[in-house]
Amino acid sequence: MFVVVSDVWLDSVEVMQKIHVMFSGYAAMPPTCFIFCGNFSSAPYGKTQIKSLKESLRALADAICAYPSIHASSRFVFVPGPEDPGPSTILPRPPLADHITEEFRQRVPFSVFTTNPCRIQYCSQEIVIIREDLVNKMCRNCVRLPNNNLDIPNHFVKTILSQGHLTPLPLYVSPVFWSYDYTLRVYPVPDVIIFADKYDPFSITNTDCLCINPGSFPRSGFTFKVYYPSNRTVEDRWDACSLKFHFFSSNSKGYKENGFTSGSRPHINGVLPLKFAEKQTSRKGFMAEMEEDIGVLAPAGEDDDESDRDEEDREFDWIAAVDEEEDEEEEDEEEEDDQPMDIEASESFELDTPAERSGHIAVVDRNYMYVWGGYKNAQNHGFFDLYLPRNEIWAYNMETGVWTKHITEGNLHTSMSGSCGVCVDGVLYLFGGHHARGNTNRIYRLPLRAPNLVWEEMRNLKGLPPSCKDKLGCWVQRNRLIFFGGYGYAAQGLHRGTFEFDESSSFVWDSPGRGWNNHIHILDLETSTWSQPITKGNTPSPRAAHVCAMVGNRGYVFGGRYKNYRLNDLYYIDMDTWEWHEMSVPQQGPVGRSWHSFTPVSPDHIFLFGGFTTDRQALSDAWLYCVSKNEWKPFKHSHTERPRLWHTACSGPDGEVFVFGGCANNLLSNHIAAHSSELLVFNVQPKSLVRFCMEAALQHRERLASSWDYLPKHLLHSLQQRMGQVNTLGS
Repeated sequence: MFVVVSDVWLDSVEVMQKIHVMFSGYAAMPPTCFIFCGNFSSAPYGKTQIKSLKESLRALADAICAYPSIHASSRFVFVPGPEDPGPSTILPRPPLADHITEEFRQRVPFSVFTTNPCRIQYCSQEIVIIREDLVNKMCRNCVRLPNNNLDIPNHFVKTILSQGHLTPLPLYVSPVFWSYDYTLRVYPVPDVIIFADKYDPFSITNTDCLCINPGSFPRSGFTFKVYYPSNRTVEDRWDACSLKFHFFSSNSKGYKENGFTSGSRPHINGVLPLKFAEKQTSRKGFMAEMEEDIGVLAPAGEDDDESDRDEEDREFDWIAAVDEEEDEEEEDEEEEDDQPMDIEASESFELDTPAERSGHIAVVDRNYMYVWGGYKNAQNHGFFDLYLPRNEIWAYNMETGVWTKHITEGNLHTSMSGSCGVCVDGVLYLFGGHHARGNTNRIYRLPLRAPNLVWEEMRNLKGLPPSCKDKLGCWVQRNRLIFFGGYGYAAQGLHRGTFEFDESSSFVWDSPGRGWNNHIHILDLETSTWSQPITKGNTPSPRAAHVCAMVGNRGYVFGGRYKNYRLNDLYYIDMDTWEWHEMSVPQQGPVGRSWHSFTPVSPDHIFLFGGFTTDRQALSDAWLYCVSKNEWKPFKHSHTERPRLWHTACSGPDGEVFVFGGCANNLLSNHIAAHSSELLVFNVQPKSLVRFCMEAALQHRERLASSWDYLPKHLLHSLQQRMGQVNTLGS
């Protein structure tokens, strides 16, 4: 059950007395969640408001801790009111400041101070909460008043749902921060909307949307509402002093009525219909902004068959109305860290090429590029994002230019975006990523040369693993996977390196928060052991949505997002001495960026393409970095009208770079993301003599075909494959 209370005046002695009575009544069967809406002070404003609010929250924490069952089992959501401390009365409002709530959050860890409005995804239900005195504003500004005051709630609800907006009023009446106006939209219609308004309480269902107003707790005789998600019913509560009688007489069946015993809590499957992407901003872009930081949410129900390890996954995921920093860099991640609908993407017809996507991985084995994961726009609702199927991997033959789809098996637990993928000796290793319940630190292997492609989770690894995160980078050296940076949860245990908490990130109930890190973790594939090196030198700042490239014994890092900045710094670490070195980047060199690619193309050159700037511009520029000279040179190409961010780039056998997918516009804007399925080819190095000969043989195939049988078998096979593609293209 969800207990909803509005105008929780924590500085009022009478209100605190009623809350104590409420807690005592619910102590035997704690609710799933208490939703407390502001205002949290009866006398707002004034020099002592913040100090008084801190003391009031301390008193509330004392009250909660006095009931251990509630403290351990119930969640607490705090939605700020129009007169609570904050920048202004404009919507959406940010959460209460961290310095006000820090002590409370430490004492009551299952608490979330969220934005106004906010969205909760509970199992399959989306619950929208807004604390604003809207009814009186809409009555004062309506064209025609209802004939009967009893009709006002019905007219109010119908207007909100018909307009598809929580505040369908002129901006001078109800100002809105225009960049986040999409957070106030209620189309598609959610399952429940809680209007925490000082108007009289009501519960109305319209177009399958249950609209609830608990009324003002102190002004309406201490009334509040109780919502039961299992059967979507609402009960009125009044006078908290009689709560014990009401609770045990009319609702003594408690959880059993909902299919749960009193000793258990319902499992909460947190799946968001949005993604928090570079940092999960729009119903689409809100996800995006946190993906650089936070990442994309995944399909619900995919984890139904998981083992007991799934208890480590988060029970709730939240959509906050203001997630600006990317959280990500949602990136930010990071969470460069805004997330997709609760189903995997499926095509109504079979495609012979991969669907458009961003946030995927791509690796090369022999002459094939393999693409897995990521997300795309929903077909019918472009502002929703869908993960690509977890059991689908595409192979691109870089000789013939042909795509082939493979269906995988195994225990890969969910679809993801922002994962880190590398290939070692024909085996794809997949670490981390973001899915419906948040970040993960699981690692999987997929042998690409086996007759059947079967995912296998690597368990029973020794040592201290990395924290749960996405949008990290990786180097490969001597059968070791070396991971760096990323955006995700704070590390548990002693990890070498720095974790920088993202104060604007959305909270998950039992999560210590998300942020950026600069940790290095090594997985030795021979000993199946995690370790951390002791590094020297000038260490890069924490970051996510950066890129890593390996040249010789040097692991290079360029760019990425850290807080509100997208960087253009360049570092390398010597894998023999574990010493960091910072390389100068000229002012005329590449601008700061995240979600770009950085691909070694020779023993002395690395190819940089695309990305996303601090000004939120998608980039199409390309650069060649010379390792021996520490020199950047612009690279001219024919794809300047095709910007890309959060794409992948792989080096081909003949000096090409294959860029696949990614987004062609501002992923964090209110516009539909322009995810791409296009393959861009950059000829970075001169073609080899073998390649020139192949092309000449194909060009003059009618004259030379009779002599092909004299060629070595591997060259003959390659020519025949290319020949088949030429015939296909010409038909």
